[in-house]
Amino acid sequence: MAWMRCNLKSEVLDRTVNMEVIIPEPDIFYSREEMLSVGRFQTVYLLHGKSHNCSDWVRNTSIERYATDNQVAIVMPEVENGTYRDDAENRKRWTYLTEECMQTASLYFPLSTEKKDCFIIGIEQGGYNAVKWGLAEPECFCRVAAISPCGYQRDEMSELREQY
Repeated sequence: MAWMRCNLKSEVLDRTVNMEVIIPEPDIFYSREEMLSVGRFQTVYLLHGKSHNCSDWVRNTSIERYATDNQVAIVMPEVENGTYRDDAENRKRWTYLTEECMQTASLYFPLSTEKKDCFIIGIEQGGYNAVKWGLAEPECFCRVAAISPCGYQRDEMSELREQY
């Protein structure tokens, strides 16, 4: 596996953002020709929780082993403090995540953007927002999962269900 930490310019946030990406690479099980024939990889987007960052998935889980075993790419965007919201200070984190992140990642890496090849998983606030993103844009992901998701408010979850 190739594990890369990227610093990318976000047009939406008007600053540099971090993103970690794991991409399958040739090894003893897959030849270079087999890897090239794949074209674009199935992709799992992982959203971190509050007070965490994108490196937590690599440091605290076996995500590299999972990616190798399944020959999938992993994209871990970093969102400040796990707050996946647009706010009054004009920090458009939700807009960045839903409108720019996937597009930018697939521009730089061989990632499939077809619904059947895209998955999203989040933990804590990232889990809540993985569900929210999956509901908001059902054409983007074939599977959505949340690990220990925390919602903001019961009213917001009801509103989310009605909206999507």
